Amino acid sequence: MTLETVRQFLAHDSIATTSIYQTAEIASQYREVDAFLEEALR
Repeated sequence: MTLETVRQFLAHDSIATTSIYQTAEIASQYREVDAFLEEALR
């Protein structure tokens, strides 16, 4: 799904607002993977 599609779906006026949420989501996914790998490698 493109960022523009997400922007429209969330009714954001600015793509910059939508990109903040996308960046936060990516960071959250990395933290989740890191936690999984730490547990798996114990």
